[in-house]
Amino acid sequence: MRRGTNLVDAVAAEIERRILDGAYPVGSRLPNEAALCADLGVSRATLREAVARLQVLDVVSREQGRGTFVRHEPGVSIVTLLEANLSISEMIASMGLEPGTSEVEATSEAASPDAASALGTSENESVIFVRRVRTASGHPVVYSEDYMPRGHGLPEDPDAYGGSLYELLARHFDQPVGGALAQIRPGAATGEVARRLHISPGDLLLVLNQTHQLQDGRTILYSIDYVRNDVFTIYVRRTMTAATGQEEPSAMAEIDSL
Repeated sequence: MRRGTNLVDAVAAEIERRILDGAYPVGSRLPNEAALCADLGVSRATLREAVARLQVLDVVSREQGRGTFVRHEPGVSIVTLLEANLSISEMIASMGLEPGTSEVEATSEAASPDAASALGTSENESVIFVRRVRTASGHPVVYSEDYMPRGHGLPEDPDAYGGSLYELLARHFDQPVGGALAQIRPGAATGEVARRLHISPGDLLLVLNQTHQLQDGRTILYSIDYVRNDVFTIYVRRTMTAATGQEEPSAMAEIDSL
């Protein structure tokens, strides 16, 4: 077990690691206190405090007379402001988590009707279509489908899309992405989306349809992000307008974990 300045945190992290690795599957009972203390080389007081922290996170639960059981795999928490127009990578990094990408696919194909409308192309026109899973410290949290117009010299190699799309676009066009319009709606995971996000088919998702513009106003990206509902929650802040004194929603929102 890795030891740091906070032994309780280290013990909690080690138990979480074992849960994620399958040593303690969901629904199973943890070894008894004496066995865990001996295995981890810590006192009962330290172990109890670490387990108590995992209880607060709903990772484990104690049942009187039966022991401590694994309830859920450890999750992640992501908080951001939508009005800041952060990329998914920036949202993840802002919480001190490591953004990553997996299952990257890049193809050239005809634009979907929604993508063609957003990008200002015809439905028969070929676009760059990128599929990928965004991870937060190894946890799959967002499945993205991204459409970009061809003809700008953008790469079609999947290896080019392993990081932030905003950073790639800023380098390629020598200017940042200046803004985006997002539509947020509820959705349910299909079999393919569920497989990629390691959730069950039919689980609720937040679906973000976004149209992104470069700083000069050109629409350069249309994206559909399937966001895990057990990781993100979106709030809308309502403010009073100075001119009318009426309440109206602002563009500000937060994304937080359940």
